Amino acid sequence: MEETKVFQKKKLFFVFTSAGKPVWTRYGDAIDLSTFIGSLAAIIFNFQNYYTNSSDALRYLRTSDMLVVFLCKEALFYVVICKISKNKLNQTKETLESLHQQLQNLHIKVISTLTNNITSTLQKRPNFDARNLMGGTHSALDTLVRTSAMTPHFLEGFMPVRLHYDLRNEVYQAFKNNMHEDILYAILMTPNFIIYRYCRKGNSLHYSDVSLLSNLLASYNSLRSASSWTPICLPQYSDEGFVYACITFIANSQISITLISENSNAFKDLKSSGDIIEAELTKIKSQLEDCIKQMPYSVSICGIKEVKHFLYCSKGLDQYTMSGVNPSTRDFLPEIKKQAYKRLLKRYDTAYHLSIFSDYYKGNFTRIDIYRNEQILCIKTLDYTLLVSFSPLLSRNAVYNVSTQLVRWIKQEEQSLFIVK
Repeated sequence: MEETKVFQKKKLFFVFTSAGKPVWTRYGDAIDLSTFIGSLAAIIFNFQNYYTNSSDALRYLRTSDMLVVFLCKEALFYVVICKISKNKLNQTKETLESLHQQLQNLHIKVISTLTNNITSTLQKRPNFDARNLMGGTHSALDTLVRTSAMTPHFLEGFMPVRLHYDLRNEVYQAFKNNMHEDILYAILMTPNFIIYRYCRKGNSLHYSDVSLLSNLLASYNSLRSASSWTPICLPQYSDEGFVYACITFIANSQISITLISENSNAFKDLKSSGDIIEAELTKIKSQLEDCIKQMPYSVSICGIKEVKHFLYCSKGLDQYTMSGVNPSTRDFLPEIKKQAYKRLLKRYDTAYHLSIFSDYYKGNFTRIDIYRNEQILCIKTLDYTLLVSFSPLLSRNAVYNVSTQLVRWIKQEEQSLFIVK
């Protein structure tokens, strides 16, 4: 009976080993679903066995009412099953690439929890039960899945809070003046927003590792009660071991100071630095919270009435910004409804993936797709990617002229839209 209820869900996620041992399922009990999971493992095994000497891999299966997407990572397999409604209005608005990226994000989270040592363990002991090692992570994985479905997965970056330059500079000075030598990374963030990011000279913090830290704060309320010292694996920094995060929330606020070190004995020093930074940031706490409350911002702030929605990614900063929507909180302004955003994201995805042809044009690519209710402009250069929604009645020349105005405005506002130092 319970198993029947599980398969009534629109989207199911499964994580299991190459031996068919369950690791995590989004819905239902892994033991009750073990027979079904074993069948999925057999499908993958038979495909791999048939294509033994090929570099090909099973990516998806599509039927009239179902889409099954696979991600095979050595000893760990990830599968998402989506129902496809015969009613076009109820069909999934997610692309194959989006679903594949959600599985990739799940893999990164699993490695962040277990480190990549789990791969060698499962290769040596295929029947090893990894479920106990994943204890307490269901909420974090579920949050990750929900957030991933709403983000522009095709862009490589994260979305920071829009702050006035002077305010962001005060945050920068508070961190710069109180950096202990053991601090590898420092982040000022809430469970849903990134305010500031610091990296030790010679190091960079990958956007996917930033997402893991955000997911950590969003999933565990216990971190807010007192300063904590938490081991975490950041796969893009090193997937073989842990770094250590000193997490302190500013008093009576959702804003946290996260200081990360490779030194497992540095808690006292990082806690001391964090306390000083907290004291300085408390002075501007209300201003920071006001800026967070103003997210997402309206498209009207750019002052260009022809623009219905825009999404801009700065490649050099690994950050993006967009109007009307905050993917992490799933907040939507009246100017764009949830279903309209999902449709728009799918159209952006289509336009972006066609920009692979930019390699033939020295990194520059421009494309316009016209639909019944809007037209989508995609501009991809060596410095940025811009995706914009316009009225379908706007002429091509007007679209180009307006997009030039929009890029000029974004460049002028860059220090408030992005973390530039």
